[in-house]
Amino acid sequence: MMNADRKNFRNLFFFVFLCICIFFIADSCGLEEYYYLDPPVTDGHTCYATSSDKVEDYFSFLTQETDTNANYINSSSEFTCLGTEVYYKIYSNYSKMTSIESTISSLSGSTSTATTAAEKLIDTYGYKTLNLSSGSLTPLVKASGKNRFVYIRLNDYSDSENYENIILTGTSKISSYDSSSGDTVLGNPRRYINSSYGFNFTTATSGDYTTSNNPQPTSSDDDVNYTTVSDEDVWYVDMYAVTVGRDSTYTYSYSKPLFLGSLKIEMDDYD
Repeated sequence: MMNADRKNFRNLFFFVFLCICIFFIADSCGLEEYYYLDPPVTDGHTCYATSSDKVEDYFSFLTQETDTNANYINSSSEFTCLGTEVYYKIYSNYSKMTSIESTISSLSGSTSTATTAAEKLIDTYGYKTLNLSSGSLTPLVKASGKNRFVYIRLNDYSDSENYENIILTGTSKISSYDSSSGDTVLGNPRRYINSSYGFNFTTATSGDYTTSNNPQPTSSDDDVNYTTVSDEDVWYVDMYAVTVGRDSTYTYSYSKPLFLGSLKIEMDDYD
């Protein structure tokens, strides 16, 4: 009987010892902790590649830096809300773009998968951060503790200053550039692969738009999804906004992505 008790004791001791070891190993490895972040919200405007009205060819939204996100801005928390990042992808094929949009929409719409939608967008589909003419700014809109309206026009329309390519932030909804409005100019939008490359795609070697500053996308570019196309002179840009945060171990957390829309770019406008 005593041998059985000793055996039971040894088993119990081994079990407790094993649990302690697992606890310390897990703790030392630093199990990833996910932080919930409020996503940016729509300001009522969505850009559609099917639209023929180029005045409406801009992306816009409202950042979320109050409520939940406010707990992680300028606080002593080991987790920090960095701000709002904008991700894009250039497509040669409209159907391919809308297929991926549908997948991201399904993930974002489900409670169980919403938190993985941004990672799918970035890690699986290779969406890249929007760049600026002044260089990379990460995130694009740094957290300040105040919600801000954001306006992004990727390419120029007409000769009017109101519709030039630019990125703005402001305290009210923005639908065009007005230099007297008091809106903050962040810079001109540029591609991830080169801060000199704009979105006025062209094959021209002289004039206002040239291959040196607005080259036609190629299949090898990191920000391009290239598949068989019927028109080599038409490209599509798909765009999302995501709230981004980071903990003390530089592990990132993302909000679910806000779909900003898609844009059709015709090279005939700039050649």
